[in-house]
Amino acid sequence: MARWYPIILTALVIYHGSFATTALDFEGKIVLVTGGSRGIGFGIASELLDSGVRGITIVSAHAGRGRSAAKSLNKKFGYGKVIFIPADVGDSNALEDAFKLSFAHWKGLDIVINNAGIVNEVNPKLAINTNIVN
Repeated sequence: MARWYPIILTALVIYHGSFATTALDFEGKIVLVTGGSRGIGFGIASELLDSGVRGITIVSAHAGRGRSAAKSLNKKFGYGKVIFIPADVGDSNALEDAFKLSFAHWKGLDIVINNAGIVNEVNPKLAINTNIVN
């Protein structure tokens, strides 16, 4: 099995317009975004598609929102640019399976945006396992 070592970005800012350019070339890249079904993750996915990535995998524990996000982005940027894989990033086996499915679909993976996270004051161990461990 081929080894792959994606670039892992924990924070990403893409500037558009005449005053700034991106520091990285995203053209033709394959990206996996955890927590990409809404908010910052959805915004990152949209900006990356606008910057020329070839494909994006959205990973989220929220199946309805994930399917809706993928449908919305495919409608805007072209069918087949985005896939959704349901997985809870707090479950290391599910997360590993999501990576394998994404890799198999796109035949590669270049960038991982680890955007998923939770706040849970009742169960801080769950928050730590989701936000830090995985």
